[in-house]
This record gives sequence, structure tokens and C-alpha cells, in this order.
Amino acid sequence: TSYREMARDSNLAGRIQANMLIVRVDVKNFILNGSQSDLDNYEQRQSMLLDFLETAQVEIQNPERAERIDHIESLFDEYDSAFASVQEMYAKRNQLVDLLNTNGPEMERSLTAILESAYNDSDTIASHQTALTLRALLLGRLYMAKFLDINGDAEADRVRKEFDALVEPVED
Repeated sequence: TSYREMARDSNLAGRIQANMLIVRVDVKNFILNGSQSDLDNYEQRQSMLLDFLETAQVEIQNPERAERIDHIESLFDEYDSAFASVQEMYAKRNQLVDLLNTNGPEMERSLTAILESAYNDSDTIASHQTALTLRALLLGRLYMAKFLDINGDAEADRVRKEFDALVEPVED
């Protein structure tokens, strides 16, 4: 009887562990790709994991093991809540990227129009300043795209540097 109880508890714990490992892989994949299928997989495995935890709450009678199940359930609640925050931040990131992808080309078109107007007016100073501003905009957008891919501090610093250079000629 004791062996059967330990075997059942062990089997249930193994299922909890296996589902948690798959949940973690789904979270990692979502963070890397932002894929809806990874999110769907996460939700499916999360549901299975919660079912196994609920079963464990009922079936595991050993006080020490039952306490561990309580602890696991508490930690998973925190994990799930943290992942919900990640999903919200990812959605906000996507909204901001959409805004960047809309405003960037519009800024480039406006600067190009200014550059052409300055050229037509033979205004070399305005042409030069606009060309520098346009260069900074394009480099800033390039490093912004690299930052979104790599998420490195060097890329973020370079974006700031280029956008600072973008504003300098305008302020003069």
C-alpha cells in the first residue's frame, strides 16, 4: 500500500514536472517569436498542469509531499502572473513598433520634400542640414531595427545617439 501510494504520487509529480518543462519551453518560444501558436501551446499545457496540480491536491496524502504541492502551486501562480505581464508588455511593444513603422517613413518623406525644396531654391545650408537630419533618421531607424532584433545595450545607445543627432540640426 505504501509503495503504491509513493508510486502514484511519483507518477503525478512526474506529470506536473513534464508539463512545467513544456510550459517553460512555450514561454521561451513566445518571448523569442511572439507566435500565437506558442501562446496557444502555453495555454493548453497550463491547463493540463493546473489539472494535475488539482488532482495532486486531492490524491497526495503525505503531509510533506502535500506541502510541496502547495508550494509548487503557489510558485506556478506567480509564474503565470509574470507571464501575463510579459504578454502585456509584448503587445505594448508591438503597438509601439507599429507606430515607429508608420511615423518613420512619414518623417523620411517630409525630410526628402524639404531636401528637394532646398535644392530647388539653391539653399545649400538647408540642403546640408536636411541631409544630416535625414542621415541621422535613417541610421536611427536602422539601429532601432537592430535593437528590436538583438535587444542589446550597444544598439539602444546607438539609437539614442542617432536620434540626438537628428534633433541637433533642427534645433539650430
